[in-house]
Amino acid sequence: MKKLSFFLTLLLGTAVLQAAPIDYLASTQSTPLKDIPTVNAPAAVNGPRRAHKTYVTPEGTPLDYTMKFNQGSQVYPDRPVKVSFSEDGKSVYFGNLYPSFLTNEMGAWTKGDIQADSTIIVKQQLIIDYDVTGDESTFYSLYAGGYDLTEGVMTDAVFVLHADGSITQQDPNAYIWLGAYVGETYAGLITYETNVEITPMTETHELVTVPETATVGEAIYDYTNAYNNPQVQKGKVATDGNDVYFQGLTPDTPEAWVKGTRDGNTVTIKSGQYIGEGSGYLLQLALLSARADFSAYDFVDEITLNYDPETGTYAQVRESETDDICMFVEQTLSGSIYLYYFNFTIKPYDGPKASIPEDPYNLSFYDFWETSQKYAIMFSNTPYGTDGSYLEPENRYYYIYLDEEILTFDTDVYTTLPEEMTLIPWDFTASNNDIYGSPLQHYAYIYDPLFEKIGVQFIYCFEDQPYYSNIVYIDPEGNVTTVEVEQPNTITNASNAKVTGMEYFNAAGQRQNFQQKGFNLVRVTLSDGSQKTYKMYVK
Repeated sequence: MKKLSFFLTLLLGTAVLQAAPIDYLASTQSTPLKDIPTVNAPAAVNGPRRAHKTYVTPEGTPLDYTMKFNQGSQVYPDRPVKVSFSEDGKSVYFGNLYPSFLTNEMGAWTKGDIQADSTIIVKQQLIIDYDVTGDESTFYSLYAGGYDLTEGVMTDAVFVLHADGSITQQDPNAYIWLGAYVGETYAGLITYETNVEITPMTETHELVTVPETATVGEAIYDYTNAYNNPQVQKGKVATDGNDVYFQGLTPDTPEAWVKGTRDGNTVTIKSGQYIGEGSGYLLQLALLSARADFSAYDFVDEITLNYDPETGTYAQVRESETDDICMFVEQTLSGSIYLYYFNFTIKPYDGPKASIPEDPYNLSFYDFWETSQKYAIMFSNTPYGTDGSYLEPENRYYYIYLDEEILTFDTDVYTTLPEEMTLIPWDFTASNNDIYGSPLQHYAYIYDPLFEKIGVQFIYCFEDQPYYSNIVYIDPEGNVTTVEVEQPNTITNASNAKVTGMEYFNAAGQRQNFQQKGFNLVRVTLSDGSQKTYKMYVK
């Protein structure tokens, strides 16, 4: 039995092995380095892909390697990298060398020159320009190389190429560096690493495959993540005799299948199954049993799910709150815990249907006016309707209200938007994060000080008809109120067109900027150019 202190750390929001050591900045390091200038993190790490330009084109055939490195006292193993050698043997190219999404997701390579003594010199070099603000007004130029702590300057990095094809640092304690410049001004550290070991990948890892004879169906996976937050996502379940395959038990590798064996109404899942690459690491499925108070845990060889043949549901069942919690763990191949999930319930999914979205909850108001002339509202929502139906993310939207008026996000204020917006798609994130959407939380910045309260309303569109949640408001003092909304009359239309806009009119047909109390006429514009009009009532 092992102490589970790190689980408490995870529940507070800091992973033992971070999901990826991306953009590891001097300003946020737990053990600050000497004489390293701080730099503001590029915004929208999880946002849309931004404008960028890479500068190094690899020669030769990219080969699969794995890399182990340190950041401070933390060791990061099993990171897949690409290594390519030029035909003349004088150059080597590294892909995924730096643990930063700025270089990895955007295909940046780093070049090294192979010397006669088998050392590799990675000279200071520009590898990518990146639009840090999202509006192409400011670009970071990222330079690869080393760093001299004594002099406080970037230097060349030196590696050694060994006879077995492995590559290590000549000085394991030297810093491999990714620095940012704005123009000719050094902006600071993006990420760093020491004790780098790059090894040819010799072992073959086989993903679980579903046989062609299996019956495959869509499913909804409800679970609790490593930060103790409930999450929901779509996946699949496949059955072939007594074999059951799950695509969704390892959310960071959503395409991976995990195999189980059914005996009666019990499905047994074994540990050690390879689940592929997640956020830059090669991962396998591990299983553990944790105490209900998270005080200790044991790794186990298998976990069982209960199967309900009447509903087709698979679930982890705990008889009481004091029972152990069985967890599915995404683990690096060398044994480091990466992420974990528990409390799975897996339900068949028959497709979308009409449903009223649940009301917004967890509304929070933030006042940044004195420092940056803006306010913020943060809110959450379940992905289910009031009748328990799953709401497809691509058909979910929301409005932000200032008092009783729907806010229009215009391009004069929200400069990174391609066009003004009132109806916000559920997963939309502005490139500068003025509007942010994720499966768990949303927020929006408000630059208008003339309001008494801010509201949120969710909309779900099914077969061209929108269904509305109630409007939930919060004022600057944190008081929350709800305005009830009666649903519109039914429209039957099974086209595949998407809702692109809504207009509101009063009972006399006069256009309004927002929904009024009482009866409203709502005109819906669809992506195919057609329009629908119907009634709704706001109490």
